[in-house]
Amino acid sequence: DVSNPLKTLVFYKDLSRLIFIDNTLSEQKENVYLENIGREFSSLACTSNDENGFWLYDPVLFSLTRFSQKLNIKAEVLNINQLTGKTINPVWMTERGNRLYLVDNQSGILLFDIFGTYLKTIPLKGIVKLWLDGEMLLCLSDANKLIRISSDGIEQEEMFLPIHEFIDLSWNAGKLYMLTNGQLIVYEAAN
Repeated sequence: DVSNPLKTLVFYKDLSRLIFIDNTLSEQKENVYLENIGREFSSLACTSNDENGFWLYDPVLFSLTRFSQKLNIKAEVLNINQLTGKTINPVWMTERGNRLYLVDNQSGILLFDIFGTYLKTIPLKGIVKLWLDGEMLLCLSDANKLIRISSDGIEQEEMFLPIHEFIDLSWNAGKLYMLTNGQLIVYEAAN
């Protein structure tokens, strides 16, 4: 999670470990071993701006947990499936503007506040990644299409992608970063 370039979160799912690095790629503090905090099965992680913490999603417990930098639990959502009435399998998670966005490919975008209160689901299927740009959501679909959506989910617009063959892409601060075979290409959004 590079939402804060001065405090990048690197999640090693297979090792159940979180590492925080700065803009020089130096570790900022000790590694977080997820088994030490009872979250070794977590499948998603993202930073939380509140108290420089992080969120974890546990697919075994179907739970979301927000930890402070000192590893104290600040918010917890137990059994999201029971709360929403849907069986979810989230693939992406990000926090922006005191909101947590949990992306499920089949159900859509589940929205929570930073205290773990479930707010709503934006029923947009086939999404695999999500970024925020002001009040707009930018979503990458499983068909490799970039879609701009209003925060209420009503307005949707497919955006033109300059390259259709890419390995990965990201959106940050009005710029589109596309990784191709051997290149990282940066495009600036037109106003």
